[in-house]
Amino acid sequence: MIISGLAAPIPGKLYVFQIQLDDLVYFAEHRAGKRSYKPDWVVNDPIDLRFGKDNRMFLKRADGKELEVLIVKKVRH
Repeated sequence: MIISGLAAPIPGKLYVFQIQLDDLVYFAEHRAGKRSYKPDWVVNDPIDLRFGKDNRMFLKRADGKELEVLIVKKVRH
């Protein structure tokens, strides 16, 4: 699992993640609130994740907490 793309970390803005898992690339979004944190990952970092219901994905952060993102698109690599 590799995180391939990440939007600029600006609070109150939309973060866009591009995550490759095997032959699929997932495009996921997270809308940051005013008290949201800056993403922990750098492009091409490995990442632990799990899938939830309703097109949700949970990305494991360095501190062990999870960030919930919405899968908006899947593409075969």
